[in-house]
Amino acid sequence: MALRDTDAAGVLFFARALAIAHCAYEAALQEAGFDLRRFFREWAIPIVEVQGRFWQPLYAGDRLRVEVTVLAVAADSFRLGYAFWQEGCDRPSFTGETRHVCIDPDRRTRQPLPAAMVAWLGNATH
Repeated sequence: MALRDTDAAGVLFFARALAIAHCAYEAALQEAGFDLRRFFREWAIPIVEVQGRFWQPLYAGDRLRVEVTVLAVAADSFRLGYAFWQEGCDRPSFTGETRHVCIDPDRRTRQPLPAAMVAWLGNATH
């Protein structure tokens, strides 16, 4: 974890935890073969809800492994879970969730998830 991710007390700043989680989400999409440039042009799947919990402090220089897990899938939405594992620890230092909803970008109404997204979400952990 980088110094830029910490607050004045030297621990992970809460907003940066969400940014790190989002980077892990994007990395999981790329690993699955999604072209992110095309992905964000073709689909509007905004995050509509977030939550997180710090179980122990994380400091600049800590080595993290971030897990992204599919928690729930509906016709037009899904929830992802995140766990930040600090090297050498037997429990996560941070856990969080995001809820994403697929919308028609022009009409701003819900629409079904694209087939490619449903297929990706069929895997339990990324």
